[in-house]
Amino acid sequence: MNLKRPQQEMIQTAAFAVDWQWQTEDDIKKQVDKEPAVPTLCLFGSSDKLFNKTAADSYTKMLSQARNENNVSSVCLQGDHCRLLQNDADAFVAAVWNFLSSAGLP
Repeated sequence: MNLKRPQQEMIQTAAFAVDWQWQTEDDIKKQVDKEPAVPTLCLFGSSDKLFNKTAADSYTKMLSQARNENNVSSVCLQGDHCRLLQNDADAFVAAVWNFLSSAGLP
């Protein structure tokens, strides 16, 4: 975005102040039910405020159970919600390649 620095900081502060725990298991299940039955990789960051480890584990568990399959993976990388690739490109690429290989995709 082409925002001045103070505006970027205000947006970031506002995003971190939101209580993302409003999603109940029913809300998550509704989202899970919408997901197509394809191999899925969930990437989340060690300092992710939007999709933290607890949320990632819960989501991938529900998705696996809903599909009755084990083609759902999650990987924790260094960084926050939108900077996983920028923080460690090698780890990001490795996670994607590992997922593609394990899913039998080229």
